Amino acid sequence: MKLAIVLALGVLVGCASAPEREESPEVPEAPVGSRIDNEGLKRSLGLDGPAEDLGYKEQAFNTCKVGYGYSSTHDCERKVFAVVRFRLQCRDSVGTVATGLSAADLNPIAGRSVRWTFAKTEGVDETDGEGYAQAQGVFAFSPKREWLRLAVGSQFLHIRSGDITRIAVPRPWCEQ
Repeated sequence: MKLAIVLALGVLVGCASAPEREESPEVPEAPVGSRIDNEGLKRSLGLDGPAEDLGYKEQAFNTCKVGYGYSSTHDCERKVFAVVRFRLQCRDSVGTVATGLSAADLNPIAGRSVRWTFAKTEGVDETDGEGYAQAQGVFAFSPKREWLRLAVGSQFLHIRSGDITRIAVPRPWCEQ
């Protein structure tokens, strides 16, 4: 019994007097739930512009070098910011149109919510008074050849993101 007490005390004293290890300084983790400032990032990458600047644009960046909510020390990787600006307009006809349409044949889809899906990223934008809107996101790869799905009400279409500019849709899109 005395031997057990002496051994227990020896272990406790040995633990208490063990030399302390030098610990490496702890690198702070990126804040959990930190928000990425996509609008600031878009500006810094030169991808902002007027609504009339239609089409697809992208810019690659290193997450540790841009800021805007990305950590400068953790999970550094190459990503791509892509934006697609488009204009939605209605035509009076229904079905496929083989001839060109003039501006007089088209009416903007103004003030409408456009739900979009772009390379597994989803969002909503509202068309302005002239029918301009955009889809944007940060991706692990260039989504230029990916499909962009646009939906207004129950109407929707799919188009390759790199091919999109002005979209003339049939009358049912305007009647919702």
